[in-house]
Amino acid sequence: MKKKIGFFALLALAVSLTACTPAASAPESEAAVTTTAEAAPAAEPAENAVAGTLRNLGAKDPADGYYQLDTIQQPDKTYHGILRKVDFATARMTQLCDVGNIEQLGTYFAWGENLCYETWPSPSEAEFHIYTPADGSERIISLESDLSPSFADDQYVYLNRYADPFLSLERMDLNTGDIQPIKTPDLISTIYDTDGQRLLVARLISEIPLESLWDEEEQYEAAMQNATVQYAWWDLATGALETVLEEPFHGEKDENGNEITRIYLGHNGDSLFFYRGVITGQSSTQNRVERCALDGSGNEEVPFDLPADFGVPGTVNCGGEIRWLVITGEEGILVYDAATGQSQEVSGGAEAPWPLLLTEDGQVLVSLMEKEEKSDVCYRLIPEGDYLAGNFTGTDVVPAEE
Repeated sequence: MKKKIGFFALLALAVSLTACTPAASAPESEAAVTTTAEAAPAAEPAENAVAGTLRNLGAKDPADGYYQLDTIQQPDKTYHGILRKVDFATARMTQLCDVGNIEQLGTYFAWGENLCYETWPSPSEAEFHIYTPADGSERIISLESDLSPSFADDQYVYLNRYADPFLSLERMDLNTGDIQPIKTPDLISTIYDTDGQRLLVARLISEIPLESLWDEEEQYEAAMQNATVQYAWWDLATGALETVLEEPFHGEKDENGNEITRIYLGHNGDSLFFYRGVITGQSSTQNRVERCALDGSGNEEVPFDLPADFGVPGTVNCGGEIRWLVITGEEGILVYDAATGQSQEVSGGAEAPWPLLLTEDGQVLVSLMEKEEKSDVCYRLIPEGDYLAGNFTGTDVVPAEE
């Protein structure tokens, strides 16, 4: 009954970029060192204290640069992924490595001076790569195929283990490759975000043990009518859960009985942001963005008008937090500043470049793809104030050498 997971797995958004020019093959690195990670017995879970600060690998906004995945077709008609980095300090793009068959690539992220990424050589096996661009060296750690990186701190990468329809968490020491299970609260369906020490999770609450009904579809669906979804902060060090909000499994209803969708967008400071709307087929109505405090109090709609049928707004992050919500408008791009609570329109019409992220020194990285005749320049760094004023001049990012 695989379809049951779809009832409470919320919509995830992903943005993929294509390079302006074909990628060249990356230089061969030194021979990789392969190790096999050994998981500790489940009965002896690891100490869960976070080493430093947790960060969300899905945010894709490290402080030092923007990582881009390009593709190049091989003679055998497969496509290899080429990872490149836009360095904010130098405004230059550099080529990092060839990650192999793009269809086998999973999550990728920077860890210190290293680049980490997961691949699946086959459906039954996975490999975790730790590549050091400075000297071309690489370590490869064998993983079970149902483990997927989701968060990292100064020492560990945290791995989701999916057991349809719920998940558990394990973590791998990036220095040794050792994997340890973490005692995970029951019935977690999604891990959304982190505040640096805790994880924001969604879990199912039911008076009837769902595991006993998993093969009984009618009884399972009946139990779901009274089930609740709990959004909560999970403290890894203590195991404590702090409830943010709860709502019926099938969602809140409007006056016509339509389910009001809730999609988590991200956090800024002490606020959580959610998209709310009624989605039917290819259309959406009652679109809005709501915010609440980290503990769920003070829920309110933010002053950011979403047109009918627009759906979920884009997010522009800085340092793992939402800075802007963005949508396309009639005259340009509409921006809601999550820190100030103010909305404004960035003029420029169709020529307004789309913002990708904000750097910690106050610049907007924009994509120039399909905006400029000179196709060799794909990105530009623009001071935040200039961008919001409709001035899109800035510093062009020097393309990577082919």
